[in-house]
Amino acid sequence: MISRLSGIAFTILFLLFYSPFICAGDKNTTAQDQTGEAEKKASPLYRLQAGLGGSSFGVSGGLCFSYQDGHDVFSARIVRSGESILVLFDPVPEETIWDIGVLYGRAMRSRIFLASISAGVGFIGGVKRGPIKDIARDEYERLSRRSIGFPVEVQLALIPLPFLGFGVSAIGNLNFEQSFAGILFCIQIGKLK
Repeated sequence: MISRLSGIAFTILFLLFYSPFICAGDKNTTAQDQTGEAEKKASPLYRLQAGLGGSSFGVSGGLCFSYQDGHDVFSARIVRSGESILVLFDPVPEETIWDIGVLYGRAMRSRIFLASISAGVGFIGGVKRGPIKDIARDEYERLSRRSIGFPVEVQLALIPLPFLGFGVSAIGNLNFEQSFAGILFCIQIGKLK
């Protein structure tokens, strides 16, 4: 009984001590509203991000537009992954997968760093190989992939200039057709600070 009460007391003291520090980063805290301090709200940020990398499916590329207001991030993205860039000696057709999605997430930033995590809903498509058509030419029947997917993204970026940034994004899409994950090395342009 005593250990349970001391655990509750410790939790209450911890929350009382650390809650001002946790809320200090959020410009919309009720404590600031109650004191009547009219702190200038930071203007929204936006960025266009392009990246290349690899995924569980092969070579990947992506394009993402993000709008950030405070800690909230709203994004629209398209990602494509395929077996290889040059399909001269690979089986035909090349297996590919792409997703188009809208995501919502939360971001934390310092003067030159950005970290965010986002998830959303989207649509995936692509090409997969069916039964073999021609053994000599390594040619297969072309089958389509189509499904609703749930894109996810974790991003870390270095923003040395107000209009230019460099980052790495861990991307993924969970779906019933062919889930995939990968890493993109990205460049960002826009209003970043």
